Amino acid sequence: MKLKGLRFVWHKNMLLGFIMVLLCTAVSIPTATKAAPSELTGPGWIVATYQEYIVDGTDTYGATGIRMLNTYTNKVYGPFLVDEFAVYDEITGDRLSNSLFDVVVTPDYKTAIVSDFGNSLIHFVDISEPLKPTYLSRVKIDMFAEDLALSPDGHFVLVTDGGFAPHIYVIDVQTRTTVYQLVLPSFPDFTGEGFNNGYANAVDIAPDGTVIVADYFNGSIHTLLLEEDGKLTFTGTHRYYLTDEGEITHTFSADIELMRPVNVAIAPDGQTVLVSNVGTYTDTTQEQYTKQYEVGVFQITTPGEVEYVDSVINLPRAMQTITFNESGDKAYMSGNAGYSYDKNATPTEEYLNDGLYVLDVLGPGEVVFNPDESADLLHYTSSQLFGVDGIAVYEGNAYVSYPTNSLDGNLYPVRFLSVVDLRTFELTQVYFGLSENFYGPIGLGVRPFYPKQVFLPILITGSSE
Repeated sequence: MKLKGLRFVWHKNMLLGFIMVLLCTAVSIPTATKAAPSELTGPGWIVATYQEYIVDGTDTYGATGIRMLNTYTNKVYGPFLVDEFAVYDEITGDRLSNSLFDVVVTPDYKTAIVSDFGNSLIHFVDISEPLKPTYLSRVKIDMFAEDLALSPDGHFVLVTDGGFAPHIYVIDVQTRTTVYQLVLPSFPDFTGEGFNNGYANAVDIAPDGTVIVADYFNGSIHTLLLEEDGKLTFTGTHRYYLTDEGEITHTFSADIELMRPVNVAIAPDGQTVLVSNVGTYTDTTQEQYTKQYEVGVFQITTPGEVEYVDSVINLPRAMQTITFNESGDKAYMSGNAGYSYDKNATPTEEYLNDGLYVLDVLGPGEVVFNPDESADLLHYTSSQLFGVDGIAVYEGNAYVSYPTNSLDGNLYPVRFLSVVDLRTFELTQVYFGLSENFYGPIGLGVRPFYPKQVFLPILITGSSE
């Protein structure tokens, strides 16, 4: 689901910037920077969902599949399984539009699990052979399917909606069946005078079973505990507020803003929880007013329990996706909706490109913004998807998709998957398609390299005497 209310306005500087970007990138569309062989254990694969519209006679429908990117060559293969993902109307037989969003890869690297938002489906795909993926099966749920989170042991996948749904589904990965469904309870609203229904818009799971759920509409996060049998137990609700100056408060008043979480991420340390808050405030101390954003930092204290620690403020973008390197000392963020304007009598407006940004994780719950490491992604978007993870980090590179599927095809007619070298922060744009009927890569997952096992016959020579 996309967030509404953010306006998109043409400006002559934007048009000029678009022309320059197109000229600069058009000559390099097919090219990719190839890493030195010694730096890789082998070619890994990035699994990407995408959205495309197909015209079939007088009918137009959304047809989606997956594409595979070889991390050694940056070559994109596919699309795969477009017909296998297809859904048909049971009465008319007409093909229905589908929209694949999030993707996760199981710890054995053999299965990709994909959410189909509009058709309320969870798809399972065998990716043992990356260029010959095989469709396995699907699970139907009773809500839109947007965000996915895989338990660290790969036993369960949790599903949340991108809208006004209180449900969290738990699906057994091995049996590919729903084993539990939790409905979030109502809880005191931010005024303290009433109660709200809880909504589940994004989800992540810690190794100890702690589940963190983002509730955008109520400005909260919810905590739960995942048991060994897949049962979920609700343990609490947490929130804070943001003043117009970017100060954090835990007391509600008329002049504060609710936190607006669209995604959550748990660090490899199993304790640090980062909350992507797209609620904005404005720095009015400068001649050029600039929208500012914030990421909330929580810490898991015991299984199912968290406490608020801090906030990383004065961020230049709304950070839609956050992921980590393997050691957990770096958090990489995909940010968008950058905007500034001049406060003088003749205001000037500037729309700021999406970017990749970095937090340094110094210890459990101790996180700081790193202003020296970032990359301009050379495109602009203004809304965010709930929970869909659009960054994949592998072998020193970050692969970044779009934080929304609401893209202006006239402004940026070419769709790319951005590849950022995390040592130099140089950008390579991998061509994904034209925007005439194409909405670009959305969810990303990593299928790391692992050697294929080959069993050879045992040869016995010599005399048997």
